[in-house]
Amino acid sequence: MVFDRKLISELDGKLVGLRIKSCRVLTGFNQDEFSSNHGVALPSLKSWELGVIPRREGILRLIEAFKNDGVFVNLQWLLFGHGTGPAFNLGPIDADNTDDSLWHAFKKECVVSRDNPIVSIVADDEMDPFFTKGEMVFGKLIDAQLLIDDINKRESGKPLLVCLAQDRYEPRWVHVVDGKFFSRSVKTSALRAIDSLSFAKICWHQMA
Repeated sequence: MVFDRKLISELDGKLVGLRIKSCRVLTGFNQDEFSSNHGVALPSLKSWELGVIPRREGILRLIEAFKNDGVFVNLQWLLFGHGTGPAFNLGPIDADNTDDSLWHAFKKECVVSRDNPIVSIVADDEMDPFFTKGEMVFGKLIDAQLLIDDINKRESGKPLLVCLAQDRYEPRWVHVVDGKFFSRSVKTSALRAIDSLSFAKICWHQMA
């Protein structure tokens, strides 16, 4: 991806800052610890998380630092919220980890107890039960047809709310009706057929 300063100047700094903060939180370190571990100036990190867009060198340094802490994220997602969001390198060692910390317990739950989880960090008590496109989520996506087949086995003939999703400008619910996907607009309640989608279960986690 070309680091175009004109495109960068049009970014929503607050959303970029939120994505940077989300990735830093995923590392399990607070701002002071992350800054010290990776030689990132603390004032710069704080300003970036508040919405100041980093320069090219700064954003690439952040991506490398996240990677070193086991959080994999690409430049396009971090800046624009497009494409695949952050992912963990969750291997068998995590499933057997005996660390009693909240973070390791959470990762263990995702590996052992959940089927294809999408994980969304809950920032406060008022967070709505849906995630926004580009928000900090990760997980193996489920093919739409596989989900339909599974739903038909358990809920044959019944409309079913599959997951909650929100567009930046127009929130939508996704429904399965008679084996077909529909997107329902919150504003108009109109149904629109969807040809193909992928879904994953959502695992909520409250960060301290």
